[in-house]
Amino acid sequence: MLPKKLYIVFLLIIQVLFSQIPDIDLSFRQEESRQKARQYQLYKQALQQRSTNQKKYDIKYYGLNLSIDISDKRIAGYVQIDGEIISDSLSKIDLNFWQGMSVTDIYQTKSFQTNLEYTHSNDILTVKLASTKEAGDTFSFYIKYQGKPSDNPYRDFTFDKYNDKSMVWTLNEPFGARAWIPCKDVPSDKADSMDMRVTVPEGLDVVSNGLLKNKIEKADSTTFWWHEKYPIATYLISLAIHPYHKFSDWYIYDNDSMEVQYYVFQDNYPAREEDYKKTIDMIDFFSSKFGLYPFLDEKYGHAEITWAGGMEHQTISSMGGASEMLISHELAHQWWGDAVTCHSFHDLWLNEGFASYSEALWFEFAYQNFTASDYQKYSEYFGPGTIYIEKLEEEDLFDYNLRYNKASWVLHMLRHVVGDSVFFEILNKYYTSNKFQYKSATTEDFIELCNQVADLNLNKFFQQWLYGQYYPKYSYSWNSTKVKNGYKINLHIQQVQDKTGPFWMPIDIRVLTNNKNYNFTVMDSTRSQKFDLIVQENPRDILLDPDNWILNKIKRPDFFVSKNYQKKYQLSKNYPNPFNSSTNIPFNVPHYSHVNLIIYNNLGQKIIELVNRKLRPGKYEINFNQDNIPSGTYYYQLIADNFTKAKKMVLLK
Repeated sequence: MLPKKLYIVFLLIIQVLFSQIPDIDLSFRQEESRQKARQYQLYKQALQQRSTNQKKYDIKYYGLNLSIDISDKRIAGYVQIDGEIISDSLSKIDLNFWQGMSVTDIYQTKSFQTNLEYTHSNDILTVKLASTKEAGDTFSFYIKYQGKPSDNPYRDFTFDKYNDKSMVWTLNEPFGARAWIPCKDVPSDKADSMDMRVTVPEGLDVVSNGLLKNKIEKADSTTFWWHEKYPIATYLISLAIHPYHKFSDWYIYDNDSMEVQYYVFQDNYPAREEDYKKTIDMIDFFSSKFGLYPFLDEKYGHAEITWAGGMEHQTISSMGGASEMLISHELAHQWWGDAVTCHSFHDLWLNEGFASYSEALWFEFAYQNFTASDYQKYSEYFGPGTIYIEKLEEEDLFDYNLRYNKASWVLHMLRHVVGDSVFFEILNKYYTSNKFQYKSATTEDFIELCNQVADLNLNKFFQQWLYGQYYPKYSYSWNSTKVKNGYKINLHIQQVQDKTGPFWMPIDIRVLTNNKNYNFTVMDSTRSQKFDLIVQENPRDILLDPDNWILNKIKRPDFFVSKNYQKKYQLSKNYPNPFNSSTNIPFNVPHYSHVNLIIYNNLGQKIIELVNRKLRPGKYEINFNQDNIPSGTYYYQLIADNFTKAKKMVLLK
């Protein structure tokens, strides 16, 4: 048996390694996608409400002035809308506005004296301008309205309670802004700025986008004035109303600072103060990778609301949880979704996939011995469906498997295809480009940028992963022969998936020998391909994609993996035993974990490490074949998590 001291050393090493591996729970993505998702009929209804008229003008400003009646669940007030005609001549403006809200009147001036004609039907509010406008002309009008937005079918304006205290929160994505704001509800048309003035009963706080410019307290009410100076899409406009406990932190950058504001439920403080401690470090990290935080002249912050998940409202994320994954995800959206917005919801992966992969980048940075590849194992999706949404009216926009999980894999794979330096250059130029920053981008825009920065034609890569379905399934075999300058390996790789054609992907190959590893990259693009590799030492094993850079499944030539695995670690008896040069070692892995399988001689000296990598749950069997060791007693040891077990075997030649 192995000496007791050796066991203790192994256990200590494993404990140190795994103490650096975080607990990962991505269930918040599913909860978030459920909250954002809408019924297919509502998609169709919203899409039918698009008007060709809306393509002919550009929104410049929204100025909201609302009073909220908590007891009656009613809002009333007006919105100022400024815009510019961008093509043709227009005599009317079509806005999206839910039919359940009542328009009181529309005025050309803030004095509310010059009335404008309007019609309101089928969730379209059409405002007739006082005179026909030409391209380059501007317009402005004031819409008075009132109603109960919480009755809307988009379910985006919620009157609620927390600990018997009033709560109001909004979540406009994708089409909910029209439920309580007359607006052009299109993600690509951002208002250049916005004011949000809201009056609520005394004792309540109103949290919104941008900076708090003023707070006017009266005997029985308080009016909050928030100003957003940066361009903002309608789906990112937010209200969170509650008697919050507020605390702050500061992000320091370039001899300047930005307040990071937290609005939390009274009974969640100080727990949330501890939960949110890493937010500043996250802002700093993402700024170093993508470019400085987009809204430095205003703020970032969290406002707690009463649902599971989160929403990336501009400068103030609505938070229904406090996990590290959720915090990093919603923060990353400030770059990917808020500063650079998907042009339409066809391109939603540019928001959700980017924010999801940013989680992986953060965890890779924050935790020793934990990589983005490790994180991506929790985001694997092998089912049908395309990431790019061809038909909005027929698909679940917020399918978390496609728009979050698999979309994050596209970026992970792109990173490896182009290399780290080029990948982060792509992200930086995508974010800082005058063409996209504070504006919007399409999938085609991003692909074109990638081709330019990488100086490669990546169209085939994006075609198969964004517009195609499924994944590659690799099977491989190999043999080696002694040659003059070492060993020649004949490697045969096959793509055996039956639901899609061959994938074009570079595949990392790792050749294991007794003394060192040899790394190669081959370009695989057909159903069956053969490659010749040269190494200096006798190969004992070959691994495909050892560092998990491709969303794939691999059938190993020497590993038999069964799904009928046990819910605990097991190391079984090798067979045959005694053996002559070759024996099989079965073992069981209950969950995704790092596994070591090591062979020792009778003196406790390591002979070979058969396995040293992360494995999926399964029942495994590996072949041990060594011609260059003498007969005798040997030990094989399995180490994984806190499990350590060794067994004896006998080699007879």
